[in-house]
Amino acid sequence: MVRAARTEGDLEADRLSGALAEELQAARAKAANQAEPAPQLEIVAQADHRAIVERLLAEREELLRAQHAGPSDVPRRVELLWVHSTRTHAVWCERRHAATLAARSLTHDVICVAQIEKGAVVERWSFG
Repeated sequence: MVRAARTEGDLEADRLSGALAEELQAARAKAANQAEPAPQLEIVAQADHRAIVERLLAEREELLRAQHAGPSDVPRRVELLWVHSTRTHAVWCERRHAATLAARSLTHDVICVAQIEKGAVVERWSFG
């Protein structure tokens, strides 16, 4: 069994010799010369984007507090976990707490994305 695998490997090496090996080597060299480095995205929480996200969270907090009819023993309904942004988009994770500590199993995290142009939110998405 070991000998058969070695023989198969030898056959494969023999097959890639001669004209075929030269053609393969030339194609690899050509591909290496044509390859361009992938553009790097700068992922930095820009100060103005963070302020926009915090404003959106404050609006959501007000909305959630207005919807709940009874008392709430949770200090904050929406908690900002992190923010990342590029020049045109902001992405953040918010933890949405249940209205009461007794219902804390309903707390969940939501990933949110906003397209930002000229300091204003153009479009929003949320997942979770």
